[in-house]
Amino acid sequence: MVRQILKDYHVKGGRMDQHFLVDIHALDSIAEAADLYPSDIVLEIGGGIGNLSERIAPKVSKLIIVELDPKMVAVLKSRLAVFSNVEIIHANVMDVDFTALGFNKIVANLPYSISSDITLKMLQHDFDAAVLMYQYEFAKRLVAPAGGKEYGRLSVHTQYKTDAAFLLKVPKGAFEPAPKVDSGVIKLSRKENAETAFTVQNEDFFFDVTKVMFAQRRKKIKNTLLAGASQLNMPNLKDGLDELGHESFNLPNSKLNEKNVTEILDMRAEELTPAEIAHLSDLLYQKKMNGTAQKTENENKNMNENETFKPDSDFVFEPEKFVVTVFGEVYEPAEDTYLTARAAAGLIAGTRQTDDAEKPFKVLEVGCGSGFISAYLLSEFGSDLNFTVQAVDVNPNAVACAQENGVPAVLSDLFEIFESGERFDIIVFNPPYLPTSQDEKVPGWLNYAFDGGVSGRETIDRFLKDVRKYLTPSGSFALLISSITGLEEVSAEMEKYGFSAEVIAAEKCSFEELMVILGTQL
Repeated sequence: MVRQILKDYHVKGGRMDQHFLVDIHALDSIAEAADLYPSDIVLEIGGGIGNLSERIAPKVSKLIIVELDPKMVAVLKSRLAVFSNVEIIHANVMDVDFTALGFNKIVANLPYSISSDITLKMLQHDFDAAVLMYQYEFAKRLVAPAGGKEYGRLSVHTQYKTDAAFLLKVPKGAFEPAPKVDSGVIKLSRKENAETAFTVQNEDFFFDVTKVMFAQRRKKIKNTLLAGASQLNMPNLKDGLDELGHESFNLPNSKLNEKNVTEILDMRAEELTPAEIAHLSDLLYQKKMNGTAQKTENENKNMNENETFKPDSDFVFEPEKFVVTVFGEVYEPAEDTYLTARAAAGLIAGTRQTDDAEKPFKVLEVGCGSGFISAYLLSEFGSDLNFTVQAVDVNPNAVACAQENGVPAVLSDLFEIFESGERFDIIVFNPPYLPTSQDEKVPGWLNYAFDGGVSGRETIDRFLKDVRKYLTPSGSFALLISSITGLEEVSAEMEKYGFSAEVIAAEKCSFEELMVILGTQL
């Protein structure tokens, strides 16, 4: 029946992250899991063609649907015209003020490219229950217990706010058109489990601490906190940690109850439960408010508000010492990643020294993979309030991984997601650059990280064709290539599209030389 609806309304999907759920059993299961009552007001995010909406509307007081695609809005208005309790809002859900809607439940087949952002937005609001469909790997992370690679920042935030349960796995064949990954449905319920419930002294600070701790999850907690001291607005954090060191952790019902804080700081973030991270956050917050860190907070207030970051021209960038989480079919950081990160950091530092430091400075990383480069740039320049990074990747696993590493990443094939007029000061791209024949392709999503086509330049040529449209008038790009790719060929292609080519970093590897080319507009 659902496929007939798609046919009747001439809907094909596949654009704007649209994959329509057509499996009747999955649709019924999602609606039933919401435990709908006549008094409920339900928010549905991404109504699509209304196949979930028609199951919700008859059972509730009001159904509010937020849909971005104008074509889907027209379909919804047509199909749901028989219901007087349906309100359709044509908008980007990230721009909608949830506080004005008055819902108590949420049901959604979420766009995977904004899974992290929309989840964090939902968790800022009170609701009785939410039944949500995500990319399968992402869904598992929301309900993951401490101790595993799936456990991360979003796990902690979700389990702080709600009791989270995994309901069912939905295969890719249940959608039209079929996505390239399976999906998972989870249910988030108002926190009622006394054993897992906990509170924090300052919620915003707790979220910041969690973000900092998982930004470099393979490092010890002490090192991650010190690296994120500016994000926590604790310039004397080292002194604060030293003062806390010999205090007992003293968290009832915790396996860490007998440890002191120094022992906790020698652990890794993934080893702590959400409640244990919250307790550590509270200890730090007390130190921030009452201890050594507070003494400098007022002294530095004017500097923090009025001064912007100015990098030291003699600063040495060492991305090899930086660590991020990598999971699934995502490219592991390697020599090309480190070389690109070092070159990009140097380019940004030099540009910011000669630029107007008061104006916004926007960086785009194309093909971000694990998000290593963007995360590293944020760690180096994130204290500059005018500095922002956006990342994109065609691999949904990479987007999820980058988001887990604290990077604002979205799903996009090169620049396809950006509207006309979007501009960046620097664009960084570590592309697939290896010449690849048909029998050399790698199975699965990793192929996108390696496969440069027969010439090794297929993706690079696509990038060069469009990159100027997304640069500010004085903007430039940093592009990594290999000697196998062909420096002369790439330089000639750059000149064709109006760019000068300059090698700003190079490194010899076993069978090739890696180079980062600076593209400057002629």
